[in-house]
Amino acid sequence: MPTTSGKPLLELATAYNSLRDSGFDFSTAVGEPIDNAIQAEATKIHIITKTIEKDNPNSKKKLPVIQQVAIVDNGYGMNADVLHSCLQLGYSTRYNDREGIGRFGVGATLAAISQCKKITVFSRSKSTSDFLSTYIDIDEIAKKEQLEIPYPVITKQTLKINPLINQDSGTIIVWDKCDRLETDPNGKPINSKILLDELEEWISRA
Repeated sequence: MPTTSGKPLLELATAYNSLRDSGFDFSTAVGEPIDNAIQAEATKIHIITKTIEKDNPNSKKKLPVIQQVAIVDNGYGMNADVLHSCLQLGYSTRYNDREGIGRFGVGATLAAISQCKKITVFSRSKSTSDFLSTYIDIDEIAKKEQLEIPYPVITKQTLKINPLINQDSGTIIVWDKCDRLETDPNGKPINSKILLDELEEWISRA
């Protein structure tokens, strides 16, 4: 007898992995949260990278590769409800806003997953509030361990980046499991200096 129960609109693991090939490079991917920070009236935006050394098959000298990226701003931040939705594909508080780059509610999340497998967002909308955080992890989605975006919880773990915001409101976006920044499709390490030089040039133009 045929089943009468519904089917989910998306097979999450397959969909997220397909969406990783969305056409962003490192510079344009970082540009999305920068654009959001500017829209949030940030006056300070910091881009912080953590690197590790990887064996270079073409040399005895190891190459530095990007392991983690953090984008920190002192914009007006997000309350719990907005933060809960900010990683959801299709969600936007400024849908079709032509002031910035990302108008359709998928830019920042698509940009992030094109470079990494885990995105954590920390934010507070008042300088006197604690930071709240939520995340998505593609590895957990693939294992069916993550089926939804967790409701934001208070966190003290802001990777010691908090002093950059001081007593302001603001947002910290952290990319972890940066597989596509560490190695190219052939498994060769990607020199972090090349990526960061390209990013600096792109930001100066954009």
